[in-house]
Amino acid sequence: SKCNDSLQCVSLTECKLNAALTDALSSCSNLRGMIVENCQIWGRGSDRPTDALLSDVLRSCPDLRWCYVKSSLFGTECWNALAAEDVCPGLEVLWVDAPMHTEERVNTARGDHDTIRSALKVRANTLKLCMINPDDKNKSRHMIGGVKKTDRLNGRARTEEEKHARRMIQNSGGGSYLNTV
Repeated sequence: SKCNDSLQCVSLTECKLNAALTDALSSCSNLRGMIVENCQIWGRGSDRPTDALLSDVLRSCPDLRWCYVKSSLFGTECWNALAAEDVCPGLEVLWVDAPMHTEERVNTARGDHDTIRSALKVRANTLKLCMINPDDKNKSRHMIGGVKKTDRLNGRARTEEEKHARRMIQNSGGGSYLNTV
């Protein structure tokens, strides 16, 4: 790509994101800031972007200072990458809004929760802003070094009313939009 040596900031907002675009970002080793927000996940098979491809971007951008991702693409592989101390060592801002909603729970963090905790603990001295799946009051579902009740990575159980409403939406053909963005 023409800008792989010079691109420092990228904002992918409400765009169509495919594997080729994710691969192109991996070649931008001087990237310092990245926003991926409300993008349509586009493509089929190997042309579809994945958590693993987004983790390759993190691994290939050693100077990344801020990362804002509001997409279901940020999951296990991205957290595994961030758990390594040599990946994005100067990361100062991490905002991940990628909750998973299941039949039984809402706002659950994608990925192994112990890995998420260790990835954030390793970065406690460098992160100046850390927001993980913010709630309606913009409070992070995990506070680094927090006290009791500041770790809400497991989300919360759905109420019976929410379970009923979800079944009604699915039965009407509404699908599961929330886990596709």
